[in-house]
Amino acid sequence: MFLKHKDEIEKAISEKVSKICPLCGHSKFTIDGMEFHHASFPLNDPKFYEGDFSGVASIPCVSAICNNCGFIVSFSLPVLLGKEYNQG
Repeated sequence: MFLKHKDEIEKAISEKVSKICPLCGHSKFTIDGMEFHHASFPLNDPKFYEGDFSGVASIPCVSAICNNCGFIVSFSLPVLLGKEYNQG
C-alpha cells in the first residue's frame, strides 16, 4: 500500500528522533513510500501450515533509509501518526 501521509510521517520522525541512524548517526533519511507489515506467525499452530493465517498478528510500518550509509529502520505507523493513521 502506498503511503497517504508521507509528509506527516517525515515530520513525525524528525520531531521524535534526533539521530535516525544507529550506525553512522546521520540524521538525513528517505521514507520508502510503501506501507508494510511486521508479522508474527504462530509456528507451533498446525493450521498455519495448512494456509490458515487467522492467528497472524501484524503491525503496519514504514521504512526510513539513511541517506549516508543506507541502513534501513522501520517505524510503527500507528505510533507515528496516532489518530491520523486510524482515520485513514
